[in-house]
Amino acid sequence: MPEEYFERLKSYCFPNVSEMRITLERPMSDVDIVSLSNVFPNLRSFSPHGICKNSLEHFSYLENLSLTCCRSLSINDFRHLITKLNLKSLTLDLFKKVSPLGYEELLRLSKIEHITLNIKELSWVSSYDVKRPVLFENLKTLTITGAIFESVEMDNLFTNIQFIVPRDVHDLEIANVDDAFLNKYMMSNSYEFLKKVRVITLINVRILDDIFCMGSLYENLRKAYFFCSHTTNPDKVCSIISNSKQLDILSFEECKSPKIIINEAVIKESCKGRKKPMTLNWYPQTKV
Repeated sequence: MPEEYFERLKSYCFPNVSEMRITLERPMSDVDIVSLSNVFPNLRSFSPHGICKNSLEHFSYLENLSLTCCRSLSINDFRHLITKLNLKSLTLDLFKKVSPLGYEELLRLSKIEHITLNIKELSWVSSYDVKRPVLFENLKTLTITGAIFESVEMDNLFTNIQFIVPRDVHDLEIANVDDAFLNKYMMSNSYEFLKKVRVITLINVRILDDIFCMGSLYENLRKAYFFCSHTTNPDKVCSIISNSKQLDILSFEECKSPKIIINEAVIKESCKGRKKPMTLNWYPQTKV
């Protein structure tokens, strides 16, 4: 937004606006954000661009906050913000280096329902102190962005999640990871929470049938989705069908593989022993 338009905007008030996204020709300052809090006093969702320290406190009703574009925000600024706001949704993916949060700051973070973090910020959630535990009782969605790889943070998350989140994890979505990641985290009986997972979505990974051979680990799995994934062996697809007796839905969408013909005979052979129908999506949707 040109500066002259922004100056004009500051002379108005829009009390009925609950969500707004605005970008200036320059990074926002704290003064700009205070001005916006007067223009939009009842704002509930905001994604500021620039610097925001104490100014966000002026949004009394703010529930959903994205700080991804606030590159000048410091860890100390964030510590202050998290204790002053009552958020339902927080998107970070901001800090390349982090330091531990204090107990009160963690308690505030644990009240948020939807959290988006990068793998370094994940340490705030994945670390678990037995002597002074913090439970994320309200957490509904945890999104980890950026490069996902084997790490201490990921080890802690998979090991501690059943203690950190006092409810079963039913949906798991993983994208853009290598075989080593899948082998370590998705095919290990070390992680009890996987036994409760009911829906798995895998995006841009190599299609591995080994996961679905682990019936005891994924005994509650009912839906499996592959998007934009790939395999050099078409038999993997048939193997997954054969080893997925408990699934209600199995979907391969926009997946790359050598030419494969999944005809009725192949499907019937792969589905021997099934006690209930399964919806199979491989380009056309086929009921078997």
